Amino acid sequence: MKSELEIIGVEGALRLIRPSRIYKCSYLRAQAEGEFGIEGEQVRWFNIGTTIDAMAENPVRRVFWLVNGKDFIGEVSVTCLEMPVAPITYYCIRESQRGRGFATVMLRLLLPYLKELGYSVANLWIYHKNLASRKVAERNGAVADATDPSINIHYDIKL
Repeated sequence: MKSELEIIGVEGALRLIRPSRIYKCSYLRAQAEGEFGIEGEQVRWFNIGTTIDAMAENPVRRVFWLVNGKDFIGEVSVTCLEMPVAPITYYCIRESQRGRGFATVMLRLLLPYLKELGYSVANLWIYHKNLASRKVAERNGAVADATDPSINIHYDIKL
């Protein structure tokens, strides 16, 4: 893993970065808050370094962290498979930081990076009852299509 911090975007004191061991303790504190984890599983102390390295180096499932100073705020993941659409797999803000607009900023910082990679559209599937997540997507220019909204809603964001 690279020793330097790979910064994707900056807004005020917030930075969108590739996962880094620098934030290991803060990441683990976020895990302890509950309802947060890699694929819904809690990360254990013994493998956290390896897990962070794997997240930072995976070329297909790209994970990005939003940090503020030394504090881990949240993460967003993109599955980079085919051009021109970049599927945003998920985004999540640690429980103690929710409701402060951090997810909106995190997604806003990610979109120009995806455009630089050559993508023209980012898409998301959001559970229809997750109103906060839907607002995050819509604040970043996402438009819902005419799919059945009874379970998930499909959104596209033109880059």
